[in-house]
Amino acid sequence: MFMAVAAASAGCSRLPRKVLVPVPPESVGEWRRAAMDTPDAAGAPEPAAALKPAQWIRTSYANGQRMIGVSAFAFTTDASAFELQQKWRRGSGDVTYQKKNVLVVCKSETEGMQELLGFVKQLESSWP
Repeated sequence: MFMAVAAASAGCSRLPRKVLVPVPPESVGEWRRAAMDTPDAAGAPEPAAALKPAQWIRTSYANGQRMIGVSAFAFTTDASAFELQQKWRRGSGDVTYQKKNVLVVCKSETEGMQELLGFVKQLESSWP
């Protein structure tokens, strides 16, 4: 009996993990999602990699020739997302926000800080 329970438990541990971050919205105001991928979380950039995110989603939004990149890092605890927000590169022009166990990072080479903050405010109200 014990062996049957152990075998069933071992089989369950190989099931895919629950998705921690919902699919990013197709549009944010006048911005349209241009691309999305879910790279292996083990390859996340520092300082996220040090905290071992469970999931990483990268997406970009376009408005004509203007682009904004978005990364979301999901963790098994809210504390890890909070810690990453505290450690994220200050002064890099990135705008971050945390919702529970997810930290979202937005950056753009085409948008000024005011425009980026406006985008982030709209994104935060709808995702994750």
